[in-house]
Amino acid sequence: MYLSGFLALIIGNLLVVSHNVWTADWRVIITIFGWLSLLKGVVRLFFPSIAIKNVDTLLRNKLLVPLLVVFGALGLYLSYIGFMAY
Repeated sequence: MYLSGFLALIIGNLLVVSHNVWTADWRVIITIFGWLSLLKGVVRLFFPSIAIKNVDTLLRNKLLVPLLVVFGALGLYLSYIGFMAY
């Protein structure tokens, strides 16, 4: 829990510092992911019981598969924008 929280905190911090772009295009998605990763790292490091409770709720409500589909589609879209469109 602490190792993954520390890694999420580092990755989120790097993304927020290097890519804090709030524009009305696709680049804001990367900024939002950076902020969410930073928040995830803080929660996992300082409030691990809340993180465990959230994962249990996610698995119990069967939200994992729809979220994986959404994030997979978002990843494909960002890959297309990053490698093909420009």
